[in-house]
Amino acid sequence: MNEAGILHIPDSRYCFAINENELVIRFRLAKEDRDVKVFLLYGMKYDYQTKRKEKEIFICYEDKLFVYFEVKLHLDDTRFAYIFRLEKENELYYFSEDGVTQDYDFSNAFYNFFQMPYINQADLFPCVPWMKEAVFYQIFVDRFCKGNEQKNQSYITMNWGEKPTPTNFAGGDLQGILAKLDYLSDLGINAIYLSPIFTSPSNHKYDRKITLPYILTATTPVLIGQFVGNFNNFGIFYFLRGSLYLKNYFLASDTDLLINWLYNLSIDNNYYSIGASISLIIFLITSAISLTVYVRTSSYKEGGRFS
Repeated sequence: MNEAGILHIPDSRYCFAINENELVIRFRLAKEDRDVKVFLLYGMKYDYQTKRKEKEIFICYEDKLFVYFEVKLHLDDTRFAYIFRLEKENELYYFSEDGVTQDYDFSNAFYNFFQMPYINQADLFPCVPWMKEAVFYQIFVDRFCKGNEQKNQSYITMNWGEKPTPTNFAGGDLQGILAKLDYLSDLGINAIYLSPIFTSPSNHKYDRKITLPYILTATTPVLIGQFVGNFNNFGIFYFLRGSLYLKNYFLASDTDLLINWLYNLSIDNNYYSIGASISLIIFLITSAISLTVYVRTSSYKEGGRFS
């Protein structure tokens, strides 16, 4: 028997819960050992030494090198312990945390049995129905296809097809993926898994550096506009006068907002020219500051990367 081909890993794809009372157990053997009979010896972990159940498990999958045995168990008690017994040509073997042995001491099983201590809600992953039939194609966006030739290409640092480095950008984008959907469909693909697409200094974007999130980049103009719009929400005269109270400060009180003061000037006191002039000056100042800030942001400089 090829011991190098034997594999079982608890709490992994070889042992996982599908609901609060059901567990899937898998066991791998080398393909030349497909005739070996495999039995699961299982029970509640706290009385496993004296009380166990036995169930033969069968091959459900195979590839070029291995065969995979699988069984689904319904458990009344999810504090679960188990080992495997292998039968080949009238010889018995056991497989536990100690590996393959020709005998097994059940009285000391708590030292080396496999176990699923308990099925917690955190162990359960709801199955999305269409995932069972999904054929995924993973796409490294920057390397797949460049579809938008009109975007800002200043960030591209290599010709298409050249040997990549961790820092070079080839220019692949989301439009390139859309352009290749027919190609992917012809391959039998019905689901796409993308590498990260948020702002990042690297082409693969799996780095851990904290960067400006794409949503923040995309909404920068709105944020600047909100700042300008909220300019009115400050007691501006209170701050401009250094917090001093000056009675009748040209019709402005300590708690006046900018819009209140302009209203008092123009509507209530007929200072239309002054009100209009002040409004125009404020517009020129805030628009100049907003434009200056905006052209310095990544939203303006790197907008083409997200096209």
